[in-house]
Amino acid sequence: MTQRRTLLVPALIGVFTLVGAACAPAEETGDFEPGPLGAVTIAPDAPIKIGSIQAISGDTASLGTDQVRAIEVAIADRGTLLDHDVELQSEDDQCKAEGGTTAAQKL
Repeated sequence: MTQRRTLLVPALIGVFTLVGAACAPAEETGDFEPGPLGAVTIAPDAPIKIGSIQAISGDTASLGTDQVRAIEVAIADRGTLLDHDVELQSEDDQCKAEGGTTAAQKL
């Protein structure tokens, strides 16, 4: 019983903190300022490029392959995005940290 009470107090504090933050009014910022990555401007004839990092080899290849195919189906179904062609570049993370780093650097 004491252990439950010990865990209940921090859990309730966490819940009330999250609820309080969610209910806080949105901060008005005025003009749009791009973040550290900046806003993206795409030339009229340029494609929109989407990068995907999935495990498409190894023991979990079936999951990653299905995810890549789902993205390809969505792109094929949609056709274009804001009158731009969409290009997908999928990289294999081999379900490893090193593979993910290599895949991210390729993108």
